[in-house]
Amino acid sequence: MSSLLHRSPSVGSLVNKIMEINPNLTVQEIIQIVRRSTSARGSGSGDEYSSLEVVNEDMAISIAQATVRNRSNSTN
Repeated sequence: MSSLLHRSPSVGSLVNKIMEINPNLTVQEIIQIVRRSTSARGSGSGDEYSSLEVVNEDMAISIAQATVRNRSNSTN
């Protein structure tokens, strides 16, 4: 599990990358991208309030890039 955590990006650095790809995204759109690219990986410390979730950076970047293509297609 520790190797998985070392490969996971911090959410802040991922948000920066998403904003570099498409600076016109709203806060809600960025949150949606992060949520769509996050998956559960266990139960954390075992109580009902904690879980271990991992962000798939490649998926998030791909979704952000798609927003640029979708917006440029809708303006043509």
